[in-house]
Amino acid sequence: MDLISIIIPVYNVADYVEKCILSVLGQTYKNIEIILVDDGSTDASVTICDLYASNKENIIAVHQKNKGVSEARKSGLKKASGNFIAFIDADDWVEKDYIEELYKAITQSKADMASCAYYEDYRDTSKLIKNGSKSIRLYSGKAAIKAVNERKDIYPFLWNKLFTKESLSGLKDSVPVIIGEDYTIVIKALERMKKIVSINKPLYHYIKRESGVCNRGFSEEMFEVVNNYKNIYHSFNKESRELQKAVFNYILLEEMYYVICMEKNHHYNRRFIRMVKKDLRKGLLGYLSGANIGLMQKCCAVAGAVSYRFMILGYKCSKHKETYYA
Repeated sequence: MDLISIIIPVYNVADYVEKCILSVLGQTYKNIEIILVDDGSTDASVTICDLYASNKENIIAVHQKNKGVSEARKSGLKKASGNFIAFIDADDWVEKDYIEELYKAITQSKADMASCAYYEDYRDTSKLIKNGSKSIRLYSGKAAIKAVNERKDIYPFLWNKLFTKESLSGLKDSVPVIIGEDYTIVIKALERMKKIVSINKPLYHYIKRESGVCNRGFSEEMFEVVNNYKNIYHSFNKESRELQKAVFNYILLEEMYYVICMEKNHHYNRRFIRMVKKDLRKGLLGYLSGANIGLMQKCCAVAGAVSYRFMILGYKCSKHKETYYA
């Protein structure tokens, strides 16, 4: 039975982290090590991590100055002894068969990575995010990259996945500390993979908190996110036009989402808006022809190519806002 390392970055999540730890301790797959990386927390998260590490032999607590989630994950990888790696965010939690099901899928299919469906948990409701219609599906690395950018079956997160340790080797140091790093690392990892397996069983609970990116409104960091995504776009050569199109469509969706986020703090950054308008006009035909892009997103793209005000107005008038960023 392989050892599986579960890396949990922790930063000021005292209200959530214990539930996360308990859900991992309750796994039906028992040969696990849990690496809690305290990234300079200033709340009771520090005490909780140390308490569980002192009482459980398979829990390691690592403390460091606040460097961000990227560096916390790197620190966890350096401590990891397992043949397989899973990342879980400290404010989320997992079903008891989370590791067992992902391990079964990745070993039986001899894949480099396994991914599962998940729940988005809100304060009073929970929304199921499916992984396609099939119970299990296999991808090549190239097909998986396309699926990620189409938000179809495989999603651009490090959580809800199990990786072979080899598939992540070298990436922990080659990928810089950036905003939007999940997408970047997942894409770069998939480029090196031969086989990926996706299972349509919801095993991960992603907690939607009010402190999320859009709830904070616009920030200058959004420029950095988009630039990082555009670097991925330019990394594919002309022979990969289909992948380039999928990546650019993903970028447009993110850009429009960030413009809509401006409503939260009424900070309308003109330079960002001009960039989005230019990108929309450049990629509009490709976006409108996207098979997995919803009608609302397409309408927003057309409106945004004319004026960001039309796009925001259409979004505000929609009865199905939650489907925009699905």
